[in-house]
Amino acid sequence: MAESKTIWAYQDTVAYYEQDGKIGLIGLEMTVLTPPVFDEVTPFVDGIATVRQDGKWGVINQQGEWVFELKANGKISFYEGIGRLMENHQFWYIDMQGNEVVAPQWYIWALDVSHSLFVADKGEGKGYMNLQGKVEIPFIWDDASSFSEGLAMVEKDGLHGFINIAGEVVIPLQYHNARGFSGGLAGVLPEINGDWVFIDQSGEVHLRGNWDSVGYFGDNGLAPVSIDQMWGYINQKGTLVIEPQWEKAWPFSDGLASASVDGYTGFINAQGDYELPPQWISASPFANGYAHVWDGWSGYINTSGEIVCRTVERMVEGISPNAEKVSGDYTFIVEDGTAAIIDYVDRGRETILSIPDMLDGMPVVAIGEGVFWYSNSINSIVIPEGLILIGPSAFYGCENLAFVIIPTTVELIGEDAFAHCPNLTLRVSAGSYAARYAEEKGIPFQIE
Repeated sequence: MAESKTIWAYQDTVAYYEQDGKIGLIGLEMTVLTPPVFDEVTPFVDGIATVRQDGKWGVINQQGEWVFELKANGKISFYEGIGRLMENHQFWYIDMQGNEVVAPQWYIWALDVSHSLFVADKGEGKGYMNLQGKVEIPFIWDDASSFSEGLAMVEKDGLHGFINIAGEVVIPLQYHNARGFSGGLAGVLPEINGDWVFIDQSGEVHLRGNWDSVGYFGDNGLAPVSIDQMWGYINQKGTLVIEPQWEKAWPFSDGLASASVDGYTGFINAQGDYELPPQWISASPFANGYAHVWDGWSGYINTSGEIVCRTVERMVEGISPNAEKVSGDYTFIVEDGTAAIIDYVDRGRETILSIPDMLDGMPVVAIGEGVFWYSNSINSIVIPEGLILIGPSAFYGCENLAFVIIPTTVELIGEDAFAHCPNLTLRVSAGSYAARYAEEKGIPFQIE
């Protein structure tokens, strides 16, 4: 006998449903548009969604019809109307109708299209390709980001600056760290162990403060800033408008910002009040009306907090908000005999870090959101057997991190888990989830 359907929140005129361990698609009057055949899905954006079946990814429309049939090994991502696909280090790009825009080419990794260019790494450095598949900006950079507001952050020999679409350096490479431009401003770090400042597109300092880290300006004109390791928000005049009170905080998008307290993440409004209470182990910022969240399941919610899709099986059982515990440099939460690390104190003394497999006699199954944010003293990390989840932004900004050993037990890695780690190589097992993740995200990796 078939199991009953679990129907998730509607997206316009369609909704995903789960039945018999698979995911299908229904219309407004419960009409089955696609039978339950998919293993993983993403929300619909601009009328299309990416789906995984039998290990391959494709694209469907809201009628359940194929736009791009199952082919790609890695999840297909769309940005500025162009989709990025990859297959064994062959990257290529399609439009919203599934037509090929850029033919497959070999790269170590390649990013989404922005300003009709995409960043790629051919092994000799990072550069920029155009939509004709030609080199637009030479492969000379140690690190490079996508263009934002006409400029892109680049790094060479440990110093950061900005180039324009023509590849010309318009803000000299003189900063020890930098963010991309948003709202006409970019955060930069002029001195090691100094305060961050915001510059304008001429390179002039526009805002100063006692900020030990900063984020981007969101769609409401506010930017997260860290003061004494707690995050609040400033406006574009540099005025602190939401007092520092969160362990982690992200830019606003779709009117909400993800912010973490006591190891759990929710979404706040522009007044600093929670619209969606902290209830997730990790949650990424909203994009196109949806946010990726994890609470044992991996899924997406809308701005009302309703689930629009999620993994069929729970990735980790039994983790829910509970009292924090501390063991050495780690803070963690425990439920039903398992532990999830939610914070780590970087004392600057560890260059090689082996994350424990047990804390207080309980197996460690998860690393939460942003746990090792900007832990720049660490050169290498060994993740223990038995760990299942690596949360979003877990190792964000670890600029000196050279390698991370990831076991086969890891089944889920969150968004931006290894973002802004320019020297990183992942060490993974052949055929593992981590190997597929590294290839999908364009992160250099070695098969152990």
